[in-house]
Order: sequence, then C-alpha cells, then structure tokens
Amino acid sequence: MVARFLVIALAGAAALGAHEIGTTRVSVVFENGRTYNVEIVTDATALAEKLEASAGAPPP
Repeated sequence: MVARFLVIALAGAAALGAHEIGTTRVSVVFENGRTYNVEIVTDATALAEKLEASAGAPPP
C-alpha cells in the first residue's frame, strides 16, 4: 500500500520544499526518468560554526 502511494506520488515531475530549519534550506525536485535534484542552501557563518562544533572546538 505504501509502495503504491509512493509510486503514484512520484510518477510525474514534482517539486518538494522542506521547511527551513534555522539557517539551512533543503529542496528536492523529482524529475521523470527516476532522477532527482537536491539543493542545500545554508549561511556560511552558521556552517563554519557547526563544523567547528562537530570537530570539538569550543563555541565562539
């Protein structure tokens, strides 16, 4: 049942937009022919801070 829904939902070209989470926006476009395009947009400063935090650096 779920697989049928997914096939119907993705059968034609469809654009899906995700909600913004802080300073990051993600959008996905499903094209015909089983292809897709993912775009991720984020603020450079926020990305640098997240990368520093994941590396164990103290917060600014």
